Amino acid sequence: MLKFGWMGKIKGWQSFFAKFSQFKISLPLLVFIFLLDHFIPDDSPVSFLLSILVLFITFGISFRVYKLIATEKKKSKKLILFLSLILGLFLSKFILPLFFPIDSLGLFSYIIFLTIAILLFLIPVFSLLILLFVFIKNNFRRIARIAFGVFSFIFKTKTLVMINLLAIILGAIYLNNYFKKIENRLTVIEDKFGGSKKVVCTDEETKRKLSQNIVRIIGSFGEGSGFPISQNYIVTNFHVIDGEPSPKIVFSDGTIEIPKDIRAVKEKDVAILTIDRKLKPPEIFYFDKNKSFGGLVLGEPLYAFGYPLGSLIKGEPMVFKGAFSGTRWLPIFNMNVIEANIALVEGTSGGPLVDSCGKVVGVNTLGVGGLSLFLNIEDVIGASTEASSEPVAKIEVDTSTPEGAVKAFYVYIKARNLKEAFNLISSQRRASINSFEEWSRGYANTLHVNLIMTRVSKDNDKKVEVKIQSQDWFEGNMVYQYFEGNWEVVKEPSGWKLDKSNIKKIENPPSWWFYFWEEPK
Repeated sequence: MLKFGWMGKIKGWQSFFAKFSQFKISLPLLVFIFLLDHFIPDDSPVSFLLSILVLFITFGISFRVYKLIATEKKKSKKLILFLSLILGLFLSKFILPLFFPIDSLGLFSYIIFLTIAILLFLIPVFSLLILLFVFIKNNFRRIARIAFGVFSFIFKTKTLVMINLLAIILGAIYLNNYFKKIENRLTVIEDKFGGSKKVVCTDEETKRKLSQNIVRIIGSFGEGSGFPISQNYIVTNFHVIDGEPSPKIVFSDGTIEIPKDIRAVKEKDVAILTIDRKLKPPEIFYFDKNKSFGGLVLGEPLYAFGYPLGSLIKGEPMVFKGAFSGTRWLPIFNMNVIEANIALVEGTSGGPLVDSCGKVVGVNTLGVGGLSLFLNIEDVIGASTEASSEPVAKIEVDTSTPEGAVKAFYVYIKARNLKEAFNLISSQRRASINSFEEWSRGYANTLHVNLIMTRVSKDNDKKVEVKIQSQDWFEGNMVYQYFEGNWEVVKEPSGWKLDKSNIKKIENPPSWWFYFWEEPK
């Protein structure tokens, strides 16, 4: 019969534990179980049986180690066990997660990990510490005499004292230089990211900050991006909205809005769009005139946000990462620009250029051969005070003829000035419509309506034939549709009005359809 102290007497289990206490059996078995754990779900019966087996193995090994080392009094054994359990739980809760991904372990792996840590490591360590304490206690006088003799010899010998002092001084100098080198290396790394404050920012955090408030801007002759510089003001490039009196702003949630006011500085390629919706503007990077490049560091990462290829790509804005190359004054814009090795593509114009922490440093403007230029954000904000409505295209209509009234109707639809378009409908037709709100919902997702061709009918001078292309925003995609037919126009006291329509949808029109009324022979 074997005796294991506080564990009591083991009879039938003695030979069972003895087998598992042999390292040549238990250690390969543990390795095999760890490998098997990757292929077994934690909630399976097999996983539970393996956990029991691991407990037997670790108990067997720990009994052997415990019997060999912890041979002091019974209280010492209990103290060892108590301290091991407490420290094991403390390590698994607070210390080990700093070095090991314990949170990612399953229940089975966690039981193995904690059991081995307590039984195979902590109990032997505490046992050795207690043995060391007992040895020092039993031999305290002898150890004290030896220590006293050593210290007496050292302090009585001036040469040894000097050597020790010199070693301490040289060691301090070495450590000081060593830590300075580490500090310099860290400074170089931080500078590559733009400084100590920027090195802690992550790409994911930066994208999350910016993505929600970047908008698509769709004009008649081009598409681009934009972002808010205040709650109700969106900035973009003038060339994005050039020639378009009513650009469409598509928000991240898919809704569409027409700016209620547009102001621009054409020479500086800046346009400011005023909207009703309130947006959260990103933080602005303010350049420090006392620092080189205003506080930006050569090579630090910069990120350009925008919608490449405009409405051809759905979803969130894309992010293009590059490195800061420098700044310069550009006469064609009469502004400061930022250089970065980011390849801007069509559709990203007007989007923000930001640093690692999401602060806006510039506006995407021009890309040439892999090197892109971005308007300095401070200069853009300054230019907004000079902006006027003079360079912006104006809506011009002529309703003095039947054909002019039809054209005016679609110009207002295109400009999303639905109230004016509704007023061009005859009183008889309006009487059959429940309300303006119900009628206008039919154009809620319409971005453009282009009149491809119009002509007055040969048989009736109050009938206008039309060919129409519409562009609608549906579930994040641009949908193109084509229509052909005619409007009958009536004369009312307020002018010509659209009365009856006979317009049908054309599926996949042939190429000649865009240029001729009848198919050429």
